[in-house]
Amino acid sequence: MPLSDELIKHLRSVEGDVIEIMDISNKTLNYLYQEHVIEAQKTIRSKKLIDIIMRGSDRAFQCFCDCLSSDGNQEYLVPSLQTGIQNIVSNYF
Repeated sequence: MPLSDELIKHLRSVEGDVIEIMDISNKTLNYLYQEHVIEAQKTIRSKKLIDIIMRGSDRAFQCFCDCLSSDGNQEYLVPSLQTGIQNIVSNYF
């Protein structure tokens, strides 16, 4: 069942403030993914993030890689991001 119009209207009224102060941690994203709330959205967010990184600087890319390296579940992505190796998933497993 879709979100009610009333709730959508309320969320739109506070959206800007919430975006400014919300801190989306891996714990939050993992929980929402586990509950099947953000299946497709996770892929969309990942694509948007990669698009942002590609428009950024070398420093931004390095910060992104450092962040992934410090996350015990994502450090396997860094070598492929740095060298351009395809088939990241098959190389990991």
